[in-house]
Amino acid sequence: MQEDRRLKTAGIVFMVLALGLAMVTLDEAAVAKGGHWGLTPQVAGSTALAAALAALAAWCLAVGCGALEPGRDERRRAALKWQALLGVAAVPLALLVLLVDRALPQTSEPSLASDVAGVFAVLVALAVLHLLRRIVRHETLTAAESMARDPRPPVLYLRSFKDDSAAVLADHGAPGTAALMGLFSMASPEQELAWLLGEHGPVVAIGKPGEALPELGAARLYVGHDEWQAKVHSLMQVAGLVVLRVGSTPGVAWEVEQALRQFPKQRLLLVLLGTTEFAPEVDAVLRPVLGNLLPAALAQPPRTGWRRWVGRPPTRIGALVGFMADGAPRSICVRSIPQTAAGWGWFFAGASTLRPSMSALKEAFAQLRPAVQWQWPARRMQPSRGLAVCLGFLLGHFGAHWFYLGHRRRGGVYVLMPPIALFIAWWDAFHMLWMTEPEFQHRYGADAPFRKGTP
Repeated sequence: MQEDRRLKTAGIVFMVLALGLAMVTLDEAAVAKGGHWGLTPQVAGSTALAAALAALAAWCLAVGCGALEPGRDERRRAALKWQALLGVAAVPLALLVLLVDRALPQTSEPSLASDVAGVFAVLVALAVLHLLRRIVRHETLTAAESMARDPRPPVLYLRSFKDDSAAVLADHGAPGTAALMGLFSMASPEQELAWLLGEHGPVVAIGKPGEALPELGAARLYVGHDEWQAKVHSLMQVAGLVVLRVGSTPGVAWEVEQALRQFPKQRLLLVLLGTTEFAPEVDAVLRPVLGNLLPAALAQPPRTGWRRWVGRPPTRIGALVGFMADGAPRSICVRSIPQTAAGWGWFFAGASTLRPSMSALKEAFAQLRPAVQWQWPARRMQPSRGLAVCLGFLLGHFGAHWFYLGHRRRGGVYVLMPPIALFIAWWDAFHMLWMTEPEFQHRYGADAPFRKGTP
């Protein structure tokens, strides 16, 4: 991951200019009457310029820090077009907010204009979310790149191509629920699994032939139709963990059979999500292995007719199945409603709708991992430089960035002197932004000297 300090310098300069211009604009617009901002040509022009500078600063910083690499190949270069479109769109949207606020009647009573403005805001948010997902799909790493960056044995993710576009784990039988939540959700079940399993190695999968852009989640590897079985065999030989999402299609039967026959069960994870019954071919392979655990691992069938509106909806939406050291299966139910305090914390942290699969998978995975006692430890999660920088800029006067990085004493000092700490926190944020990722992790990562008790 190459970092360019010239681009980072340009990004910092553009950011300072954007912040200064935004403060001047807010000061000019504060002459508003009746709680509405005063929209003058000067305010409109300043807002447009500040939005353009902020978008340019974000792009320069992302490319300078190596988070975006648009020049690698044709797909990454295409991402640059969508990034530019999103940045340019920020300018008229910023002006539109001021125009709508000025045009709405100054009354507390609901009106048709305010309802239309609310609907328009939701549509704009959906469009931006879709555009962001498209940009990320352009920028996502291939399986070869992912394995080259992470030397650990890969995590092989096998599934039916039918499950690639699944946005939610279950819709409880309500018509249109999955489609509606899919519009607002920021992450699919595969993405949630990839984030959880990424602690054990780079997550890779065979890509769907002919797809223009890879789905988000596991890094894709594309092979011909007559080569994919041989490729799965070769990946199993080097994989540290094989994760198999067992679907209802007959095509999964071969993958299940090969994984159970050729791969050590102790390093196999079966994921059964949203499936109320299997195809006969799949059932014939699983039943001898899971036995009496199979019925309890299936999702509860959704209520039909008038019954789905009465009583509590089914909460068991599948199970995660691992294997103990002696080969005995261990099944943990995946439930749509959390069962523990930590699960409720993940539920609210995922905002339920934006990441509908987060709490369900994280809670089940947290229970299964210590039970099966996988032979290799999970990698300690490294702090995010981007999040630390954002906390320094936005909440640095409370020491939020130092509390996040584990420097509690330093964070406490910032709490005691918030006016002065604001400028010091901005300096901290710029300093973290300037250093490279290896330097940042050496100073503040999971294995940093201060965490080991050394000076």
